[in-house]
Amino acid sequence: RPPIAPRARIRSPSRQVRVPSPMSAADATLIIPQFHHPQLTDRAVRSFLDNDGAAAEIVIVDDGSDDATRAHTERTLPKEARLLARPHGGVTAAWNAGLSAATTPLLVFLNNDTITRGPWLDRLLEPLRCGAARMTGVEWRTEPRLPPAVANRVPGKKRLAGWCCAVARQELVARGGFDATLV
Repeated sequence: RPPIAPRARIRSPSRQVRVPSPMSAADATLIIPQFHHPQLTDRAVRSFLDNDGAAAEIVIVDDGSDDATRAHTERTLPKEARLLARPHGGVTAAWNAGLSAATTPLLVFLNNDTITRGPWLDRLLEPLRCGAARMTGVEWRTEPRLPPAVANRVPGKKRLAGWCCAVARQELVARGGFDATLV
């Protein structure tokens, strides 16, 4: 099985490994959870559209925001995006709702406070498309607040950062989605 690795792990010591991308970016769903702060979501979606065009299905998962937040999001949502409203359950529950709503084989999870600069989606998805990885992301980081029962399930101390990561839908479905107890 391919490893779970950030994009940087698909490099040789002397040069970046280039692999063919048999799918287009339209094979991906961008899932952005939101809990209040619709202006952040607006900026995240606009920056994505400005840099990668309508390169992916976009699902905004409102995780129990108040009526004013949802109304603002509905009013300002670009035609390329759709809103899924749900009761508050935390970010992992919102990710799982996005997983259920997605219609594409690849999923990208992006925090709503992320502003993208320049095209980046194809590069993030490339290792998934060619089978070189099961999950990709933009950085490794330590998670000191993870409960030991969770941290001990995965070897090593560093985890793929959750603010921008991608996974093949079938991999995530096969594992039952994200652990909803992690909020």
